[in-house]
Amino acid sequence: MSTFAPALDDEGRHADVGILYDPRRTKERGFAERMRDALVALNVPTRLNYPHSGTSDAFTTHLRAHFPKTRYLGIPKTRYLGIQIEVNQDALRTNRSVWQMGRLITEAVAAAIKV
Repeated sequence: MSTFAPALDDEGRHADVGILYDPRRTKERGFAERMRDALVALNVPTRLNYPHSGTSDAFTTHLRAHFPKTRYLGIPKTRYLGIQIEVNQDALRTNRSVWQMGRLITEAVAAAIKV
């Protein structure tokens, strides 16, 4: 998890949380969507692949190369879900404390895992 600035080049960023993933990876996409839905249900404005792409150069994309899709009994199986959570710095200053945001994100991750 990391944070992002509330504005870039004088353009405001309009989400409290961004969930980054590779849209070509079905399991990553599904997990990210379930997380977003859980956060939105908790009144946390959340966007997918925001404030930047989930496929841009980052530690999660580096790990995808080390944990590629594999086959098990001829069926494609993904061992690694490269999900990155980005939190708007303004959300931590004005809307919620770090602890509150951490609790909400933890609830959303738990909800995404349960499905």
